[in-house]
Amino acid sequence: MQKTKKQISIATALVSSVLSFNLQAQTCVDAPDCKTLGYQFTQKECEGMGSVKCPYDDSYYFCIQGSTDAYDSNIGDILYDDFTTSPNIITTKKPIGVVFTTGRDVNYAIALDNVKNNEMKQLYSYSTAKVPNYTTQGTIFGDWELPDMSLMQIAYYNKDKVNEALNRVGGSVLTGSYVTSGGNISMVDGATSTESGVLLRSIIKINPPAGKSYTYTLENCSDAVDGDIYHGKFEKCRTPMAGDYITNDKKFTAYTGELNDSNLTKVLGIVFDGKNRLAVALTDVKEYGSWGDDDMSWSHGETDIPNLENCTDKSTVTTTCGIDGRANTDAILAYTGSFYAANAANIYQPENCTAEFCQKGKWFLPSLRDLNNIYLSKNLINNALDNVRKVLLSSRYYWSSTEYSESFAWTLGMNSGYVDVVGKSNYVNYVRPVVKF
Repeated sequence: MQKTKKQISIATALVSSVLSFNLQAQTCVDAPDCKTLGYQFTQKECEGMGSVKCPYDDSYYFCIQGSTDAYDSNIGDILYDDFTTSPNIITTKKPIGVVFTTGRDVNYAIALDNVKNNEMKQLYSYSTAKVPNYTTQGTIFGDWELPDMSLMQIAYYNKDKVNEALNRVGGSVLTGSYVTSGGNISMVDGATSTESGVLLRSIIKINPPAGKSYTYTLENCSDAVDGDIYHGKFEKCRTPMAGDYITNDKKFTAYTGELNDSNLTKVLGIVFDGKNRLAVALTDVKEYGSWGDDDMSWSHGETDIPNLENCTDKSTVTTTCGIDGRANTDAILAYTGSFYAANAANIYQPENCTAEFCQKGKWFLPSLRDLNNIYLSKNLINNALDNVRKVLLSSRYYWSSTEYSESFAWTLGMNSGYVDVVGKSNYVNYVRPVVKF
């Protein structure tokens, strides 16, 4: 039935009314944030990979291929310095290895090149299965390991894919006889023997920490276990080790190879107690205003310091009595008098210190426990000090902040580790400040 003009007019009015209502009811909202939708990269960062442009902001992209977490990778994938992997070469990232095992529990990557023959003896140890002096951009000392036989056999089985990837990133292919912690293996035919191999290739574990998230910061790594990842880069929570260098950002690592002036200025102290996060100063200190030798008396006179425990039992003085050097130093300085050793340590500040933890007032006179730990790691500490051209620990006696009595305080001979008590005011000894980081 044909509609009349009146019906059409009524229908038109109704549609116009509904449209007008809907337009009035609409609310304008901001476009979604591209980063929250997964478009977190620039076009340059996606170079070498497929990419999708964010529909709301064309400056952000989603990279389709590669750049996944390393433990979700495939054999032959390239491992980069930010601990991501990709089957493709990503020109904006630094390759450091090639994945040669997968399976969650046994994910490993192999280094791009062999260790130089003239460095092999100092670079690996059968007893620790570590390659302590080998590192790359994005990794720290202790990350790379000496492979065992079973892992290098897997590398042999997968060598075609691994070698193809090594070729693409400019590494050296696996060929010849390689050292493992259980003998040697030929990458030509897979033959094994108990004789020593002639080549060494470091490997690195790329497993995720079991049951852990990746939201650690450097400050809350105490909640993590060694190897847990913090931040987005390949940086890991680990217990600091004696001989590590401490810097303004509290990163503890050793420098490899040549040390330039830039590296030297970063070092503020040397770790000696990783568990308690303590580092020793780069030099001994003098009494303020002294022009003489680097030694001083503990105090001007004889005073039994209030709130400072008298430690008279030699069997507990390095384990439980008076072991908090910071608390000891604070107690000494709170008392009126001339306490040269504690004051000299307290006012110490290393050059180039910009962080709060290394400022004046943060360093303190070590307890006897601290001095004992320094002595136990003396060789590691002195090697580190020598590398950064700083003052080695003396072979003479050092003052501690651990008190024996009104007239005596504990000392430790750095040449032998012998501990003794001597007069506070009538003996002079060296002072080396320590700091908690």
